[in-house]
Amino acid sequence: MKFATFCTVLFWLWLISTNAAMGQKVIVSEPEDINMRVDDFAVIGPINEYLAVYRKYNGKAEVILYSPFMRKFKTISLTSISANFSRIYFASNGESIAIFYQQREQKNEQLYALTIGKDYIINPPVLLTSIPTQSSVDNIYFERESSADHSIHFLYTSYMQGGARVVKSITLTQQLQILSTTEQAFADKDNYIAETAAIGNSGNAYLLMSDKPSSKGLSEQLKLLQCSPGSNVWIPLKIELGKHAVGELKLAMNNPSHTLYVAGYYGESRYTNATGVFHLTYSEENNIMVSTIFSPLTLTMNSGTGKNDLRDIKLRHVSLRKDGGIEFVGERFTHQMRTISSMAPVMMMNNGFMPVQDNVRSVHEYVYDEILIISLKEDGLPDWQQRVLKEQISNDDGGIYASFGVLEHSLGKAYFFNDNSNRRTRLKVAYINGDSEMSIKEIQLGEDISRWNLMPRSAKQVSSTEIIVPCVSKNYLCFLKISY
Repeated sequence: MKFATFCTVLFWLWLISTNAAMGQKVIVSEPEDINMRVDDFAVIGPINEYLAVYRKYNGKAEVILYSPFMRKFKTISLTSISANFSRIYFASNGESIAIFYQQREQKNEQLYALTIGKDYIINPPVLLTSIPTQSSVDNIYFERESSADHSIHFLYTSYMQGGARVVKSITLTQQLQILSTTEQAFADKDNYIAETAAIGNSGNAYLLMSDKPSSKGLSEQLKLLQCSPGSNVWIPLKIELGKHAVGELKLAMNNPSHTLYVAGYYGESRYTNATGVFHLTYSEENNIMVSTIFSPLTLTMNSGTGKNDLRDIKLRHVSLRKDGGIEFVGERFTHQMRTISSMAPVMMMNNGFMPVQDNVRSVHEYVYDEILIISLKEDGLPDWQQRVLKEQISNDDGGIYASFGVLEHSLGKAYFFNDNSNRRTRLKVAYINGDSEMSIKEIQLGEDISRWNLMPRSAKQVSSTEIIVPCVSKNYLCFLKISY
């Protein structure tokens, strides 16, 4: 065990060495035009030996392919997608790209799909499903989740209809072969679909349904919804919570063991702050809840609140450990709106001046503070905690340059984030191994990248050793590849 720990420490020391042979490499793509107010972008993933990214510019959607050295190889125009689409998702399995998008047509919300093959030929779009809307302001948005092997995709939405909540979903393969569809009404209008989903390599899809969360974000009733391939019915399974209330829910699949994990925070009631973490395991093979574990926490961070609870700590990631344990990754986040008034002097009749309110505007302030990692053993007992200190404050930008990105390695994780404590923004990375040992360093980007604003929150890991970080500068977009 000591030798394994020693080897792990040596690996991370090697990993964080700057400009060492076969160490960290940083490559940036050539810039592309973009208008951040109206355009869009995303990192897709690999196809053949190239990296695929998405850009919407001047109302036109396209896929750009980059070589391993981040040189543009090819641009694929998605001419069959009209400019008025509302949402778009991409899924790559290394040989092809599946594209799912929705758009409003007359009074119907339409969900389409198309594929880009290994030969880069675009197949015609296919209408997957259609939902009639009552008015032009009805908001119906599909979410997407993909299996770990990228072979199966799950798209779902929920909406109120006739006093009941309807869950509509479709499960299909990378080749757009439909495995199952559902359109199921749940009578209780307070049924709330949590913003999390899972799809196994087997094709089993999962959702969570609860009563409406309180102002603390906690619910007292929880059900696991399961739908198998070939079925058009969701099977609800009640989750026993005892006297606890839960929130910040996440789902994670362990495909080799055919086990689903349900994880989140818990409190003593729906009106208290969360004070611990919980997780339960569900066996796909036996269709039973195997265990439910509630783990109270003694936090090592309070960030000035003076309270030993999880208030304002949003659960960002859940990772499964090789030994059967589980890791929770949270981030302290607050969003508030402030009203700012400017005063202008106005001359009075007695030749004096009086300040009069001239302009009033609202400012949205986003604060992303430290990252908290909580690691539990297989039996649910706390193993270790670690925190990454950072302070990111921005106004009226949605926090697009804040938060963090994660590269998961078999020996630990790397957390990338912007440090804007000085006049010049710096990209930092915190390396944390499986024994909680941490090292933080600044990534040396070079003059050609230093003028760009990096967006780690939009970063995506595209291989076991590579992560892609989008960057913008004025009206230009590029992509930064960090590899080890």
